[in-house]
Amino acid sequence: MRYAAAAFNQGRNGWSTGVVVHMQNTFGDAAAFNQNINGWNTSAVADMGGMFMYAAAFNQNIHGFDNNAKTTMCSMFMKTDTFNQNITMK
Repeated sequence: MRYAAAAFNQGRNGWSTGVVVHMQNTFGDAAAFNQNINGWNTSAVADMGGMFMYAAAFNQNIHGFDNNAKTTMCSMFMKTDTFNQNITMK
C-alpha cells in the first residue's frame, strides 16, 4: 500500500481493514510514518511480514491488533530502530 513512501506520515484510522488478508510491507521503507493505527481490525490478516520494516520513526502502540489469523510476521519490525512498544497482541 505505502511501501517505499519515505515521507508518508498521514493518519489512517478511518480505513476499513476487516477483510484485509495481506499487509506485508504496508509501511515498509516509510521512514517518516508514525501514526496511531491501533484501531485497525486485523482479525483476517494472515501476513504482516515486513509491515513496518525500515519505518524508522514508527513507535506506536499496536496492542489492539488481533493476531489469531497470522501465518507470518517475519521481519515485521526489522530496522525499526525507534520502535519500543509491547508487542503482545490479542
